Amino acid sequence: MLKSTTEEQAAANNKYYGATGATAIVAWFKNAFNYTGRSTRSEYWWMFLFTCLFGIVVFVMLVVLQILGVVLALALVVPWLSLATRRYRDAGVPGYIATAQMVFSLVLVFVIALGANAGALDWIKGSGKWLADLNSFSGTMMTIISVLPTRKPKTLADEN
Repeated sequence: MLKSTTEEQAAANNKYYGATGATAIVAWFKNAFNYTGRSTRSEYWWMFLFTCLFGIVVFVMLVVLQILGVVLALALVVPWLSLATRRYRDAGVPGYIATAQMVFSLVLVFVIALGANAGALDWIKGSGKWLADLNSFSGTMMTIISVLPTRKPKTLADEN
C-alpha cells in the first residue's frame, strides 16, 4: 500500500515513496540500486521489522538444526558402536577394543575442542597438536581393523 501521490513519488524519485507493509518489502528489493531520491520512515521501519523478524527466524532455524544435529549424532552413536564391535569381532579383534577406541576418540575430540576454545589456534598448533595426532592415529587404527578380512565364525561343531 502506498500513502503518496504520483507527484510526491516523482519529487522523491521513488515510485514506492510512502510504502507500507508488504509493499515496503517489495520496494526494498526493487530499489536496491536506487541511491537517489528519498524514502519515508514507514519504508525504513517496515524493512527494519522485516529484517529483525527474518534474523530471528534464521537464528531459531540454526539453533534447531544444531539441536537436531546433536540428537542425530547421539541417536547414531549406539548403533555405530554395536556395528563396529561386531565388525571387530568378525575380523578377529576383541569387540571391547572398538568401544575403547571410540570412547578414546570422543574424549580426545572433546579435550581438543575445549583447548581450542580456551586458547584459540595457538593451542592446536602447540600442545594440542599431539592430541590431534593421537586422534588421527586412533582413527587410522580403526580403519585398518575394519578392513581386515572376515574370519569364519566358530560354530558349536568347531569347538568340539
